[in-house]
Amino acid sequence: MKTIMFSGKARAGKTHAANLIAKLAFADGLRPVFLPFAKPIKDRAKSEGYTKEDNPQEYRSYCQLMGETARSIDPDHWIKEWQKEFESYQDKESDLIRQDKKHWEHLIIVDDCRYLNEIALCKEINAHLCFVSHGPRELEDHHGDWRNHESEEWANEVEKNGQDYDVEHWIENHNGIKTYERLIREVYYQVSKTEAVSIASMKKTIKKLLDLLDDEETKDSNN
Repeated sequence: MKTIMFSGKARAGKTHAANLIAKLAFADGLRPVFLPFAKPIKDRAKSEGYTKEDNPQEYRSYCQLMGETARSIDPDHWIKEWQKEFESYQDKESDLIRQDKKHWEHLIIVDDCRYLNEIALCKEINAHLCFVSHGPRELEDHHGDWRNHESEEWANEVEKNGQDYDVEHWIENHNGIKTYERLIREVYYQVSKTEAVSIASMKKTIKKLLDLLDDEETKDSNN
């Protein structure tokens, strides 16, 4: 399973990049899955009757309040919720491998990697971290103080200081859509060439190591 996470300021072009990555992955025979960190929050908002299309302001306020409330109690609350869904796709991938399916590999796509603990998780699970920079291009802002929200802090800092951060892929989005999409395709090419790490392969590796340890222990006991 491969995972790519997009970070950057709101309206920088993360979702456009994620959509193109999904199309490229599907054409390659992968199983693209959109799994934003905010998915549990958005699912809860939907169950309460708030939608981005019907009542955008109420929807945004509800999501912000819910996110901030849970994080004030446990900063990793939404990380843990996300990991549950992530692990479910690991299990699905293992089932597809056992069924000997031709197209078994998933590509998990996250288009809202914003907080430091999300960045840390990205590194922990060996995901590809991609920062979308707007460069000199002015971004539209229809949400008042949105740029000062805590979810924008890391992206604002990275955008201000350039590529001085541990970001694997840096994409500039200020030279037109064709150039931007070419850069996204280049990132996808790099991601697609990385070796898949599946639960099945990890179990095989662990079994081999345990067998080697057993052999060594047997040799020591016989000597």
